[in-house]
Amino acid sequence: MSDENLGITSVLPVAEGCDDAFELKLPPANGLDYLRMVRLEAKACPATVTVEIKELPSLSQKCCLDDHQPHRASALSNKHIPKFSPAPEGYSPSLLWQRSQVAAFSKIRLRLTDEMKAVKKKLKCCPRPLPVSSDIYGWYRLCFGNVNQHIVSKIVEAQGLTLETACHGDISVDDSGEGSSCTLPLVSILAFIDQETLLLILGYHISWFEAVGFTQLQGQWFYSLLAILQKPLLPESCSLLRQLARLCSNLRASLDSAEDQLLPQLNLMICIISRYFEQADMVDES
Repeated sequence: MSDENLGITSVLPVAEGCDDAFELKLPPANGLDYLRMVRLEAKACPATVTVEIKELPSLSQKCCLDDHQPHRASALSNKHIPKFSPAPEGYSPSLLWQRSQVAAFSKIRLRLTDEMKAVKKKLKCCPRPLPVSSDIYGWYRLCFGNVNQHIVSKIVEAQGLTLETACHGDISVDDSGEGSSCTLPLVSILAFIDQETLLLILGYHISWFEAVGFTQLQGQWFYSLLAILQKPLLPESCSLLRQLARLCSNLRASLDSAEDQLLPQLNLMICIISRYFEQADMVDES
């Protein structure tokens, strides 16, 4: 059994033996048999492995929201993960603006780290009870306040869960337009969100972005969550950031005017993800 036959370079010396007498199905009896088994298994592996990517179900369908939310953009609908869309002419921020935003974001992260440490020393727990990490409905209600039946159904559809599971048994909704107010991403809240929960919440927000659209308030939550996201990035966090950047780029490309009030926030999210978190293929070239 020579290296030439196997097509590999030997790292450890393996004595020549009778391959016909070697049973691959049996446990190796000694070190030599183990090395032979490994080499034979390696020979059986194809040089290139490919897999078919199954079509991913869309997390959302295009929907129109009620008149109580005039600033919410309509959701994007895609059967596949959307590709990154370059900025239309006149929509891309200048290089100077991007550099200044990255510098400001970096300073905010450092300052926020110190402030969160101070809050944790002063407070034993979050002053406002936070939902459990798996309570999708609870986090939506915390971040955005009023939740009507239309929004609840979209949350459930986006996550592929039953209504009771998504709401953790609390399926009460407010269709009157009057209810608990939204919660801003305050330091006293961010300080008690660990990285594992952070990734879940970021994933929820991305799903809500797809399911029911984007708001300026959600932009504040995205910015704050990114400000406490630790580097180096985990594969999961990198995937979420890239998905968010793609959604922002597609929504930006669909805006009717460069004067749209959502454009600065969308540009800011893309700028932070591409430049601060080093997703260079998504950089807006000015």
